[in-house]
Amino acid sequence: MPLTDATTKNTKPRENGKPDKLADGDSLFLWVMPNGAKYWRMAYRYAGKQKTLAYGVYPETSLKEAGAKRDAAASCWPMAPPPESSARWRRSAPAWPPAKRPPHQSSNERQHLRES
Repeated sequence: MPLTDATTKNTKPRENGKPDKLADGDSLFLWVMPNGAKYWRMAYRYAGKQKTLAYGVYPETSLKEAGAKRDAAASCWPMAPPPESSARWRRSAPAWPPAKRPPHQSSNERQHLRES
């Protein structure tokens, strides 16, 4: 069931001292901390690993704004690098795809062709 503005506003932290996770749908959720802070997050997978994107703190970032940010991120997902395009991600990504040799030539055959 999608979240409404009233449920996000009236949500209280759990009494057992653990964070609470309220799902809105399409991997957007509201993370309610034991101290009462509320954070918008989006879960996604990249290279088979679970990742989380932060969209802001409620009430500074409303439900509508968080949904718009989620939609914008989801629209460019298959074509773009992950949203956390940090320096660490850029260092680990190869600069260019590795050179591919034709399947019918081995390295010995190419060397023989160069010598003749």
